[in-house]
Amino acid sequence: MRNRKQTGWTLIELLVVVVLAVVMLIATVFNFASVLKKSKLESHIESLAASIKMSRTMAMSEGERAIIAVVDAGQPAQDLGDGRSLHYLAFLDQNKNNVYDNGERVLDRGDWGTISVEENSLPFDYNLGLVQAHYFLFMPQGTAPMPPDLTEDPEVRITYAGYDPEYRLSIISYLGAVEVVRVK
Repeated sequence: MRNRKQTGWTLIELLVVVVLAVVMLIATVFNFASVLKKSKLESHIESLAASIKMSRTMAMSEGERAIIAVVDAGQPAQDLGDGRSLHYLAFLDQNKNNVYDNGERVLDRGDWGTISVEENSLPFDYNLGLVQAHYFLFMPQGTAPMPPDLTEDPEVRITYAGYDPEYRLSIISYLGAVEVVRVK
């Protein structure tokens, strides 16, 4: 009888390869989910920073006051009656009553989905529909009035529930300069 050389894989070898592939796939999926959450957090805090800068520019160019209101910590997203939820709203306060009224020009609005506000120390109280909020205001000259008793930079912190990284946006000058920092 002739001795033939075996070609191919044994069942055990195939099972080992499949198990290793599944383990690598699971590790990749969990890592991707983490990267996706981090990316969403960064994107949303950067969009709020851009909205603050744009609001200052629009206040100066339109000669109107611009307000950026952000829901308070633990508050749900708010619906202004148009079926779209929001966590922050930037608008031109044309009648100077510090409240969004129908017909006032919306500059930006942000819905962060499952991302929640962990802290909101913007300087002024605001009632955003049914939820409490705080706001930041730009005058037509491009400056932002700050309360005299303010001892720290106003800031907003956002995070996913049960997810470590947290991002902080600080307003570091009355001209609307912002700083975004990863806290954790």
